[in-house]
Amino acid sequence: MGTFEISTTAYSAEFIIKNQKAPQEISESSTVYIDGKPVAHFTLNDTTKEISKTITIPDITQSVSYDLCGRITIRNAAGQPETHEINSKGILYSPQSKTFLAIVTADFKYYYLANPEDPNGHKVLEGHSNICLSPSV
Repeated sequence: MGTFEISTTAYSAEFIIKNQKAPQEISESSTVYIDGKPVAHFTLNDTTKEISKTITIPDITQSVSYDLCGRITIRNAAGQPETHEINSKGILYSPQSKTFLAIVTADFKYYYLANPEDPNGHKVLEGHSNICLSPSV
């Protein structure tokens, strides 16, 4: 009598995160966490100006929490490099099959994920993420 193996695959959801280097940016290094787990790392510079990553998560809820951590270096108005820490958190609603853009506000207060086709598909939460570690000096 032979044996056989039963394979079970959990249901999953996929969505895309797209990150682009802004014209004033020199470089960016950021990590996206979904429900507390790292799922994507982005390194942008003059060689790599845009990256899209497909994220797969268990499809067990209609929303997921996210955290964004890292650093963006820009050229300021005086032409000098200026580095800003990225440390934000939010919620994505029904992310399945959507594309979310990584967006930073001009004052670097918020760095968040948004879907231009679904303005209610995300929520930016106040305060900093506990997952992001402060850079050592």
